[in-house]
Amino acid sequence: MSSSPFSLDTREENNTQIVQINGPLDSMSFDQFKGYMDPLIQRQNARLVLDCSNMSYINSRGLTLLVRYQRIAQLGFTFFGVCGLNARARKGMKLLGMEQLVKWYPTLEDALAMAANH
Repeated sequence: MSSSPFSLDTREENNTQIVQINGPLDSMSFDQFKGYMDPLIQRQNARLVLDCSNMSYINSRGLTLLVRYQRIAQLGFTFFGVCGLNARARKGMKLLGMEQLVKWYPTLEDALAMAANH
């Protein structure tokens, strides 16, 4: 695990909230991340993109939470997409059988284009 500090930054672009993860999503930052994201994903007509390009690490609990957010978005007819996952995170998703359960995009632009069409 990385010792870099964890933070979340949010901005809006084309009616889509972009949440940027900085640092590791691990046992130390899990509750902070969940507390931040839960209200956002529950909003009616939410369109969220989680930008992981600055995320240094994600554990299995974090990956499971991404799957949960994807299900919430699908049930609520909203959009939730993940972009910028590094090779290590994508490998973890594949090993856990989650690669088909989370909508992930190579770039932020790709994710925003899909959100705009939702």
